[in-house]
Amino acid sequence: MTDRTSAANSSSGKCFSTLCYSADGSYIFAKGSSKYICMYDIADQAVDAALDENKPNRALILSLRLNEDGLIKKFIFAVRPVDIPAVASAMPHRYLQRLIDAFADLLESCPHLEFILCWCQEAMQRSW
Repeated sequence: MTDRTSAANSSSGKCFSTLCYSADGSYIFAKGSSKYICMYDIADQAVDAALDENKPNRALILSLRLNEDGLIKKFIFAVRPVDIPAVASAMPHRYLQRLIDAFADLLESCPHLEFILCWCQEAMQRSW
């Protein structure tokens, strides 16, 4: 997403002259010489980048802050079983209920019962 790419794709050669980030960092707002403003959702990309950089604690916080069910479940399955204790111990207490809700939903519909129960056990041990 660069000005040159946008200008090349535009029939009139317009490009972005201003980029702004939302307060939570999940969106980019782009404005150029036209009357339109573009809004790009980068939340999924931020979680993916944290997972790719092997930063599961950051990915956990991002997915829970965004409070999107799909992102939280994606994060849960992206963490290796050996990393679950470390990630669970770094989880802020205020997000515990949201994570429990995701586990409950997964327990009803997911075939990976042992994996989800491992997460539940670690999260409950760390919350006390």
